[in-house]
Order: sequence, then structure tokens, then C-alpha cells
Amino acid sequence: MLTSVIIPVFNRTKYLREAVESVLSQRGADFELIIVDDGSSVDVAASLADFRSRLTLLRQENRGLAAARNAGLQAASGGLVTFLDDDDRFRPGRLAAQAAALAAHPQNGFVFSRHAYFSDTMPPKPGTPPEEWLQDENPGRHLFKGNFMVVGAQTVRRELLEEAGPFDESLAAAEDWDMWLRLSRLTSFLFLDEILVDIRVHPRRMSDSPERMEMAKRRVLAKAFRETALPPPARQEAVRRLNQRLALKYYDAANLAYRAGALGRARRYFVRSIRLHPRRFLHSHAPLAILKSLMGPFLLDKARAVRLSRFPAEPPYSPAEEGR
Repeated sequence: MLTSVIIPVFNRTKYLREAVESVLSQRGADFELIIVDDGSSVDVAASLADFRSRLTLLRQENRGLAAARNAGLQAASGGLVTFLDDDDRFRPGRLAAQAAALAAHPQNGFVFSRHAYFSDTMPPKPGTPPEEWLQDENPGRHLFKGNFMVVGAQTVRRELLEEAGPFDESLAAAEDWDMWLRLSRLTSFLFLDEILVDIRVHPRRMSDSPERMEMAKRRVLAKAFRETALPPPARQEAVRRLNQRLALKYYDAANLAYRAGALGRARRYFVRSIRLHPRRFLHSHAPLAILKSLMGPFLLDKARAVRLSRFPAEPPYSPAEEGR
């Protein structure tokens, strides 16, 4: 069965060729590749000139990631559909493995695999979603607790995507989580226990706005609560887990802001992180980070100098000593 691979791109061609090559080098699978240029100001077509005969390139006014994926879906002709971000890459055999898995399990309409993270300076390291969720006979039932699948790790039957409806174009982020949640109400998810996609880590991806992410994810969860009968304890667990993930997002953003010299933003993000997950704050290096954002690097260096002149060095902190 033909698999349609859809890659949206907006003003980012640095890694696009590598993503495209990872698709075009697939063997043992029948596929088409659709690139959707979401109104880029850079010449996407020129960067793909060597591949033009082997892919379809669409262009639209800038309408966002969800709209670009929807445009790709409208142009797709495959009975199976998968997506890839423009800075990530498929591993060899990825398309054939997932197509074969769905062919062998006609009762399933959605298959996903493990993933790994890498960067220009870091070799691939496996992602670590909760193992008990992956090994469930239907992992999709755990999506309320968090989006444990990255874009690029799944293949979906076309008819189920049509039944679920398009990606929600009103969402500024987390539109993939929203789609997976909707699909989980239509089919059981099949887990393929091998790493088949590599997700690139780089500054632009890490600097995404935590406020935008929080607003979108809370909307997705509220929407899922309205559409699914979920008991109150399960809802409470879903909100608690979301708060924990958002706290980490704010904490990472605060450290990035501090290193960039944006002390006001760093302070705001640290405070939000603490409010979302106070217990994590008590067992981390956040107090020092907040002190940095309040005092600034110059005053903090002065305070360190005074402390070291008056007090001997303390042994390093070990989390293993907590609770003793």
C-alpha cells in the first residue's frame, strides 16, 4: 500500500535536504513525498532542485504548521499517511517496517515506534517514554497522561485521518497531540519496538515559547475532557502530569533566558515553573538559578567571592542522600 510522507517547512532549509534524503533512500516500501512550503521567505524550491522529479512541492501563504499538514493531506493519495518535521530524519527501513506492521494487523489503524534524539554534536540517544505505557495492549489509552510520541514515529490509515478530521488550525502548538488523542478514540494503537526516527535537538527547537505551549496544551486537554468520558481521578492525574511537564519546559526556558542575559524573562519563567511543580523546585538547582536571575551575573560573582573567602568548600550535593 502507498504511504504518503508529508513534510511541512517554513523558513528552515538548513536540515531539509537531510530529511528529504532520509525519505527518498527508503527501500522496500511504496511511497510518495509531499513537501508543503508554508509561505517561506527563503527559496525552498531551490534547496530541493536536485530532488524535484522525486517529490511534490506545494506552496501556500503562511498559515501555520497544522494548516501545512492539512494541505499535505489534501494532496496525498496514499492509503497510509505519515509526517516528518523538516529537521528530523527517518532511519533506513522505517516506512517498510510500519507498513508491514499495519498489513499484519488489519484491526489496528495506527502504528508507532521508538525514537531517538540527536544533534550536530551528540550521537542519537533513545527517547524514554514510560515503558508501561508502550507495552500496554493499546498504548493510545495513555495519551491523556502526555504525548509520548514524536512526529515522525507513526503511520496512520488514511480513512481514520479522514474520520478524525483535519489538524486543528486554531492551535499554535500541540496540534499533533490533539490529533493523536482524536485517533485514539477511533482505533487501537500498535507499538513497534524499534527506533525508526531521529529527532534533532537544536536551539530553535528548544527556545519555543513556554507560554504558547502551555496555552495550547491546556486547550488540547480541555477539549479531550469534553469529548471523552474520563473519571475524575484520571483527569486529575492528566492535569498533574501536564503541570510537571510544563514546569520543566519553563525551567529550561528560564535557563536559556538567563544565559541570553534576559533576566526579567528568566525570573518570570522560574516563578511559573515553581508554581506549576513546587516539589521539583525543592529538589533541584532552581534556587541558585533564581538567584542568578534576581542578582545578575556580576553581583552573583561578587557574592560567590565573599562566600568562598569566609566559608570552606562544601561537599557536592547528592540526590541519593535525600530522605536520609
